[in-house]
Amino acid sequence: MRKGTPVRRRTSAAPAIDPKAMDSIALTDFLRLTVQQLEEAILCAMEAGSWQAVASLKLRSVEARRLLDDEVAKASSPDESMSDEQLLSIIVQAVASMPPQHLERIEDAVELRRGGKVVRLAGGGS
Repeated sequence: MRKGTPVRRRTSAAPAIDPKAMDSIALTDFLRLTVQQLEEAILCAMEAGSWQAVASLKLRSVEARRLLDDEVAKASSPDESMSDEQLLSIIVQAVASMPPQHLERIEDAVELRRGGKVVRLAGGGS
């Protein structure tokens, strides 16, 4: 980049985080926004030729992404502190993502629990 050439600023696609809303925003949402903003800042620093800033921002981005991955994993794995509704939500999400043969096994288990007989004549097993 030549001296005296103005740096073109990107318009941010990631919304700014309102400090007043910090108490109500979920940690995972905050970390997602942080990662987006860091990635945009990396691009701006690259355009400006500020390689020290690029290196520093990339390191911060990796750290934020690692924290985000940890929080997402924590939110989707059950523990003793979760309410029944939170546990049920995890189960529903897991069932919704299952292939058909696994759904049949779950349907069979539910039917057995309800006292019905389960008879599968063909196909359907894993």
